[in-house]
Amino acid sequence: TDESGMHMALLTQHEATQFTSRLLKVIGLSFKRRSDIISSMSCIFDADQRAEYEDSLSAEAEFLTNLIDSIGYNLKCQKEAFVPIFEECILPAFGPILTHGTNDPRARFGALCLFCDCVEHCGPEAAERYSVLLSKGVIQGLNDEINGGEIELKEVSVYGVSQIARHAPKETFSIEVGKIAPQLLSIAKEGESKTKDEIENLRLVENSASALATLSLFQNSPFSRNIDGAQKAAILHTFMLNLPLSEDEDEAKFCHEGFCELVEHGEIDMFANLDLLLKIAGQIAAAVAEKEDVATKETCSRLAAIITTLQEQGNDMALQQAYAKLSPGAQGGLSMLLGMQK
Repeated sequence: TDESGMHMALLTQHEATQFTSRLLKVIGLSFKRRSDIISSMSCIFDADQRAEYEDSLSAEAEFLTNLIDSIGYNLKCQKEAFVPIFEECILPAFGPILTHGTNDPRARFGALCLFCDCVEHCGPEAAERYSVLLSKGVIQGLNDEINGGEIELKEVSVYGVSQIARHAPKETFSIEVGKIAPQLLSIAKEGESKTKDEIENLRLVENSASALATLSLFQNSPFSRNIDGAQKAAILHTFMLNLPLSEDEDEAKFCHEGFCELVEHGEIDMFANLDLLLKIAGQIAAAVAEKEDVATKETCSRLAAIITTLQEQGNDMALQQAYAKLSPGAQGGLSMLLGMQK
């Protein structure tokens, strides 16, 4: 892309098809090498030899990541124009991995990445067409008995939940949401009791909170009316304690906008949650001041309006006490927000 974000030197449809086909041939050979190594490792007990095999798998994994990313970049540039290429090339190569499984978690990871990209970037018709297959892969990727403990596989599965919830028909998850929501809640709960620095897999935890909110909390969430009050309250509590988000800037912008929506519509009681609300707003603003792309100008304006409402309608003593508990960075963020209202 150029400085304005416009895509430059976009491939023609024919060039993009040829490019994708050639990459898929190389990917297929890499999958074969990895599958052979994984099968061989089941019979190897010598520690040094296993270490050599694991090094080979790691090198192939890095190689595969670059190949999958190349297809993903092409898809994101082509957008809806990539759908025929996806149908002709990607679906036959990666669809069976999502439906029938594989002994290689990296192959499953690659399939999930490409189907997530398609659902997110290739338009509503593609989202409807391919989200069912993606949902099958997501459900397996969230299953610790299947995912082999691969954190990245779990991460992309969580991300897939968010993309399906935002772009696909509600029916895609209508049967499975009862299983998926508790799994996401279990992951996101780590953000309730630990600081960001204490969480080992912060992206996984934050994205789980984002996926939960996307499924059930916001006005356009597909299951906002299907989850019972007690469970929804638990999800809201966990979501708020994970804010602000920082690991994935797109997810952060989406969820910080959603946070404003929840406050504005009374889903979050401003005065009952005063300490937490000031902390979240202040930390978001502080991050923006540090040039982190975690909130839009509109979201910052909405946060500023919320803080102004608290000042006008809240108890001065309670506000002063809550403000005193904040970090210097969050206090500075609130000052920035209040300056926007002048």
